[in-house]
Amino acid sequence: MNMHYDQNEKMDSDLVQENFMVLENQPSCLSEPISIKTVFYVENLDTSKQFYKTVLDQSPILDAPGLVEFQLMRNFKLGLVPLKGIVRTLNLAVRHRPEGCMPACEICLKHEDPEGCLVLFEAAGGKLIQPLKTMDWGEEVAYGLDPDGHMIAFSRA
Repeated sequence: MNMHYDQNEKMDSDLVQENFMVLENQPSCLSEPISIKTVFYVENLDTSKQFYKTVLDQSPILDAPGLVEFQLMRNFKLGLVPLKGIVRTLNLAVRHRPEGCMPACEICLKHEDPEGCLVLFEAAGGKLIQPLKTMDWGEEVAYGLDPDGHMIAFSRA
């Protein structure tokens, strides 16, 4: 029995080695990306669009019925998509996070004036969770939630 297990293990090991050899010459998808877009699924596209328009102090570069995009940096965009739209598009059921559940991710906006960003954030209806403070890792960060519960961090550049 051990011999059979060892043969299977060797076969698995050979397969893994072959896959690594094939992937060795494959360029990384992150080595030179054309652009990166983070997409938040939102309950109300108009509410979220207005929120981010205020917080980011800019108009969207794309404002369509099923997608709103903001240019955060030259090759980085923030997209907003209605939750009902993505559910319909992908033909799946999306479970909502239970009330009080931790967000699954965050977007961190580094800025020379995080205090000014927080003024805009709260004026737009953002909920401040933690004021600006120096964290254990030495970075000065504030945390808040957008109208859909997405975590937004503001840190000092």
